[in-house]
Amino acid sequence: MHLRPILASAFIAAAFALTGCGGATTPSAAGNIPAIAALRPQIRLPGAGSMGRLIYVSDAGTNTVSFYTYRGGKLEGSITSGLSEPQGLCSDPKGNVWVANTAESDVVEYAYGATTPKQTLATTGQYPAGCSVDKNGDVAVSDILSTSGGEGNVEIFKGGKGSATSVTCPNLSHYGGVAYDNKGNLFVTGENATDAFGLCEVPNGKTGGEAIRLNTPPESTGNVQWDGTYVAIGDATIERFLIRGTKGSLKRTVTLNGTSSGGMFLLPSRGRVLSFESGEQGIGFFKYPAGGNALKTISIVESEPIGFTVSPMRVL
Repeated sequence: MHLRPILASAFIAAAFALTGCGGATTPSAAGNIPAIAALRPQIRLPGAGSMGRLIYVSDAGTNTVSFYTYRGGKLEGSITSGLSEPQGLCSDPKGNVWVANTAESDVVEYAYGATTPKQTLATTGQYPAGCSVDKNGDVAVSDILSTSGGEGNVEIFKGGKGSATSVTCPNLSHYGGVAYDNKGNLFVTGENATDAFGLCEVPNGKTGGEAIRLNTPPESTGNVQWDGTYVAIGDATIERFLIRGTKGSLKRTVTLNGTSSGGMFLLPSRGRVLSFESGEQGIGFFKYPAGGNALKTISIVESEPIGFTVSPMRVL
């Protein structure tokens, strides 16, 4: 699934692929909002929540976010009001879930298992698409565009509260995936003005991003995550990069058989990865970084699934 133009005149060339290769954009069934989601690797928070771990899935086609039990795939509930083309999802260390509410240009926080919001934070950019939370509760949100239709940015809400600090990257015009590592460094994927893939790092405590040059750049951009050792980027596969300074080298490629693409994936625990399966009507559980065939699959009801996360969980 690609970043999709909002209007015919709005950055037609932007195309961050979530479940396909780069190329022409495809219109959204929900209203032509650009699509990208970013999630980050996290693991279970033991003993939290009577339903155990929950898998949250955003549906841009029906403006809902639903949640399923991690073990059995039972649909436990849905958020059906207040959302407009939701995309990226992420969870904080306490199990709260954040939704990039793309068409409303805000990000909404929900408590574990709740269907009414705890709070809504407005973004200064336009069309927030991805989010990530660090171990201190800071929330990073990627905005595909500015309010004037120009270059996007990343906004960081300190402690998940108040007004955000805007951060930009020298090699990105349109912003897609965001992911914190275990040291509070933020990695950002997107495209430059000529639609070429770009990776940027915002070092912990810094107010500006640094361009990262990869020896083998992905052809298209899904989400980005920190897997405990490498920066993992979704393309047609999952590509694991070792980052040293402002350079990155491809160390391993992970193939998930039977998935729509490695572009949309989630690392809910060490040794496991989840991804949408072909047709996007199921989520497959795979070994990581081995990949291969799914260990099991759960069915989902979403018509146009974009992003997913797991709650409750804590950072690696």
